[in-house]
Amino acid sequence: MIRLKNFKKKYKEKEIISCDDVTFEENKISFIMAPNGTGKTTLLKCIFNLEGYEGTIIEDEADVDANSLSKIVLWDDSPFYTNLTGFANLRVFSGKTKKDEEILRSSLKYLDEDTLKRKVKNYSYGQKKKLGLILTDIMKPRIIAMDEITNGLDYDSILLLKKHLATIKSGKTIIITGHQLPIYDDIIDNLFVIKDRKICQVEKGNKRLEEVYHEVFSGD
Repeated sequence: MIRLKNFKKKYKEKEIISCDDVTFEENKISFIMAPNGTGKTTLLKCIFNLEGYEGTIIEDEADVDANSLSKIVLWDDSPFYTNLTGFANLRVFSGKTKKDEEILRSSLKYLDEDTLKRKVKNYSYGQKKKLGLILTDIMKPRIIAMDEITNGLDYDSILLLKKHLATIKSGKTIIITGHQLPIYDDIIDNLFVIKDRKICQVEKGNKRLEEVYHEVFSGD
């Protein structure tokens, strides 16, 4: 669980995004919907203590496995070490001493062994995204954020991602941003929008995300 209370993010004197009281629930997939440039990525940076903010961000203090990270965020630009192999990146970022064979068991559904032995500078945009998904598999964090994660993924990988998220959400807080709205229609539990620099939760009901988007942002 992540709760934002009296939250406000400013750049100099300009307010970028704020809310009075918003909670991203555990055991749920929360989707943040908004046009470009409205603060989705900035919000995630604040949640992950990568930028300063006003107010309070409260995290659930559940016990964390000694071999796991408490939280992980996958950015759209997938900032891996390009001169290292996929295997080496997974070892570095996970902080583990696992052998490649052990890592491979968490990897095969996304990348094959030959690809993981190549340097990341030779990866496609989508392959870098898949490497991030493998890292999430290995670390099993309690809090997962994915910023535009479906960009660059092929159709089969998107189907695999959707199935994976639906099966791992128990005991986790998952926050996703994205613009390919039909992809997320059938997997999200809670919907949040950013409008007029405010974060708020809205009811999706039986509507498609595209319908809700047009209702909320029509005329913007």
